[in-house]
Amino acid sequence: MSSSHRNVPCPHCSQPIEYAKRMAGKSGTCPHCGLKITMPNLPDGAAPPPPPERSTENRMCELLKTIVSQNKAMLGEQEEQTARMSTIERRVGYISVVAIIIFIGEVISFFTGAHG
Repeated sequence: MSSSHRNVPCPHCSQPIEYAKRMAGKSGTCPHCGLKITMPNLPDGAAPPPPPERSTENRMCELLKTIVSQNKAMLGEQEEQTARMSTIERRVGYISVVAIIIFIGEVISFFTGAHG
């Protein structure tokens, strides 16, 4: 970290955030949790504030984000499986149609006496 940057814990998720000194006092978004924060104005050499206690609300938000992300991942896997199954089902369908056409051709040739 350069002297033109500061490093503080996010007041919502406690993850470290690095920001430029010029951003002190301005609002931004935590890159980890996505919540709005105001960058503290720390004097040179001052220690960053300790990470805040995580409130029940913050823990619940993190839990909900985890659940949503896991559900999105599972949904993506299900979509991939459905796409694969659709491809397999189409191929089986095509093969079945071809087999039926060949069978009908054989039946016709049998009854018309064109078989060998």
